This record gives sequence, structure tokens and C-alpha cells, in this order.
Amino acid sequence: MYSWRSHDHRDRLSELPDSLILMILSLLETRYAFTTTFLSKRWRDLWTTVPRLKFVEEGRNFICGVVARFRGVKIVSFYLSWFDQLPTSSDVDSWLLFAVEKQVEELYVDFEAHLDAHYCPPQCLYSCSSITELHLACCWLEIEGSVQWNRLKSLYLEVLNTSRVMMSLTNFSRVHLAWKR
Repeated sequence: MYSWRSHDHRDRLSELPDSLILMILSLLETRYAFTTTFLSKRWRDLWTTVPRLKFVEEGRNFICGVVARFRGVKIVSFYLSWFDQLPTSSDVDSWLLFAVEKQVEELYVDFEAHLDAHYCPPQCLYSCSSITELHLACCWLEIEGSVQWNRLKSLYLEVLNTSRVMMSLTNFSRVHLAWKR
């Protein structure tokens, strides 16, 4: 005979080490990682140190709130995808500056539906030596000065102006380039 009283009702997820919980949370879009704050007191702030941030069609206030509350030392992956209403250039600039300051390794920015918006990333992006993968489907690239992507292994660009970019990237022979116009 089945009895609910005979089963162990402990919270086994909360017994996992923080490192494993963070690994699990980093597989989720940031909005879902954030919702884990309601699971228990122990989980309340864990999402603020997740090293992979993924924003897909999130509102400006949500992204700004995550950036303001983020306590992690480093960002392994920063993913920003927008198909509907484009955020302001200053918002995107501040989010990219945040990612650069946190030594982002994998950066994915996709405003493909808004390629005519002529967004140009901030110059700090070109001096981010921690980037290993860069996917930009969003903008115009205006490179002033040198590009310092010393660890770059993969580059995907979907931009409107290509000639100045290619001239700036000629010394990256070891980089896998994907190009779409």
C-alpha cells in the first residue's frame, strides 16, 4: 500500500553544492534562473553569480535589474537577442560595457531584424582581450584604433558595412570567420 508518509520529503536540490546549482542555472535563460529565487532562501541570490547570462526578448528593466544585481566576478557567456522593439543604443552600450568589464569570453548580440537601425557597438568592445567567440548580427562596425581580440577563435558577423571591418581583421588568421551581408 502506498503512503505519502513513507517517503522522504527533504529538499534534495538544495542539498547540492552551489557550484553544481550554478552550472544548472547557467543552462537556463536568465529569466528562468531568476525565478529560482522563489524556491528557497538558499537559492535567493544564487542566480546573481551565474556566469552565463542569456537574454532573449527581455524587457529593458529586467536586463538593467540583472546587470545591477550581478555579483559574479566573470561572465563566460553573454547572449542578447532582440527581434521586437529595439532597445536604445545607450542601453545596449551599457550592457556591452558591463560584459566587457566582466571579461566576457563568448559574446552574442543579435538584432538581425533591426539591421537598418545602424547601431554601432562601443569602442571598448574592440579592446576586450578576453573574447574567444564573437557573434554580431546587429550593426555597423566602426573600428577606430586597434582590435585586441587576442584570444578570439570564432567570429560571426552580420553587418551592413564590411570593408573597414575586414581591413581591421586581417591579422586574425587563426580565427574562424563566418560572414553574412
